[in-house]
Amino acid sequence: MERLALIDPLTRIGNRRYGEIHLENGFSHLNRYGWPFGILFMDVDHFKRVNDSHGHETGDKVLQMVASTILHNLRASDVASRWGGEEFLTVVPHIGRNEIGIIGNKIRSLIEQSSLDTPDGPLRVTVSIGAALARPDDSLESLIDRADHLMYQSKRKGRNTLTAED
Repeated sequence: MERLALIDPLTRIGNRRYGEIHLENGFSHLNRYGWPFGILFMDVDHFKRVNDSHGHETGDKVLQMVASTILHNLRASDVASRWGGEEFLTVVPHIGRNEIGIIGNKIRSLIEQSSLDTPDGPLRVTVSIGAALARPDDSLESLIDRADHLMYQSKRKGRNTLTAED
């Protein structure tokens, strides 16, 4: 039952509640032991266009492809979840500013290189990513909000980009 309650049925990765649990754990470790962590907040670029052009079944397959790419290219300690719709959240423990950008850009690049076979030929998608490191005075909401704003900066820069805090 617990597995059913924490796994997204479409993508087979953690759902939003699963992501929230791991965010809470990250804050607990940060506040108790000083262990840093960050998040990657990702949104599939032009996802509505995929659904409108290729149908919702293909859109679902795109979400599965993106989730699989994220999941299979993380470190063992990292946690991936579907935040909602076409948004994904990765909790990245024991990380610094340089490393989170490296991990995020690796995932971004691998998603860009992935493709889904369709009757119209290979379909490729990209993601925009916001990368933020947790601060001791953060809440779950403030950290997500910062990463979300950074992700929207990536979209404004032209998409298929990672934007990290300075």
